[in-house]
Order: sequence, then C-alpha cells, then structure tokens
Amino acid sequence: MPKLIKYPIYIFLFFIALYMITPIEDAYHNELKPIRQGYQTIEYDFLEHYGEKISDDLFMYIHYFITFAENAREFNSVDKANLNNAYLDCIEDNKIFNITCMKNLQSTGEEFLINDKCAWTFFGHTPIVQHKNYYLVNIKEKMCGTFVGRFNSYYVFEYAGNYLKVTNAFLPGKSLFNPIKYYKINEDSFSIVSEGCAHGADSCRGQRADWLELKFINEKYSWFYL
Repeated sequence: MPKLIKYPIYIFLFFIALYMITPIEDAYHNELKPIRQGYQTIEYDFLEHYGEKISDDLFMYIHYFITFAENAREFNSVDKANLNNAYLDCIEDNKIFNITCMKNLQSTGEEFLINDKCAWTFFGHTPIVQHKNYYLVNIKEKMCGTFVGRFNSYYVFEYAGNYLKVTNAFLPGKSLFNPIKYYKINEDSFSIVSEGCAHGADSCRGQRADWLELKFINEKYSWFYL
C-alpha cells in the first residue's frame, strides 16, 4: 500500500482508538471496578415508624434543618425562616429527631414549611442499606428555578424506637454530586460509589463516579474520598 494512503489510514485508526479509550475507562471506573471490589447495587426498603413509612416531608424538614445548622445551604431553595419552629420541640442536640413528636404535630395540621414556594424542589429520600441500627440514606433536591442539576446529600442515621439520630452526613452545599449507586458495608463505615452521569448532562463522556466513605459515627460530620 502506498505511504500516501497508508499513513492517513493509520492516523484515522489511531484517533478512533483514542476516542474509544475514554468510554472504556469510564465504564471500568463507574461500573466494573465497584463490582470487582465487592460493592453491591442498592435494594432498599423505606424506613418505617410503627408500620408506616416515614414521609418524605419529614425527611425534608430534617435535611433543611441540618443543612442550615451546618451552614451547608449555599443555593436558592428555602430560607431558614421557612422552617416551622413548632417542630423544634421535637429536636434534641440539633441532630436527634423524635419521630412520634413530629408525626403528632403534623397530624394537627402543622406544616413543616411556612410560606414556602419551593417545597417542590425536594425530590425525596432513598434508603440505601441498613446495618444494625445504622441507615445510609440518599437525599435529592434542586434549586428553585429552571436549573436542571440535582444536589445529592448522603446521611447516616441511627434509628431505634422513636428517635432518628444523624450520626454522619455528606453535605456538599452547591457542589453537584450524583445519587448513590453502589455501597459496601465495612466494620465502622459505609463505602459508596455514586452514579457516573449527572442529571441533565448532554453527554456522560468523561464523567466519573465519586467514591466516598462515611463512618457510622462522627462527632463532626465528615467523609473520606477513596
């Protein structure tokens, strides 16, 4: 084959191979590597209180309360003034929530949020896994407006009896993190891998999952990149 024809073909094939490397690396990092390292896909049941599912609205209040308390609300959705102070009597030490107390108040007609037009931006909670009395939970929300990005926070709750206690949390503020896709239970922590592709992205090419570890109990909410 003449060099004049051969070299352009080689160059073309080289760039095709180079273009294919990124999706292959993405697939390994986001999908194959977690499975090879013993992670499991999520299969969840909702947390219950005396046989009833704990509502998204209750988790919404907990999430907003915690993020305000930790100065982790860095985007427009709700204001601290929107939180109904009637529920403060159901909270101890800024992290222990009395579920019976909160449900009783809700049954009297007390709203969790007051004069709020952005409650629709809270997209609920997803329990990921339970280990003993510890629950890993993913909470999803968005900004109030047309921005399509999703903000995901990860919580570790200790749940026993009437009390739901936040023992650790990953609160990324205005940074965009994806929902949890894989998990692994360790001796004193949960290891997690997020989804690799952001909500609303035009292309998933080059997007990588986040790998984090959350201890079951931390006095100061913290996490570790893996």
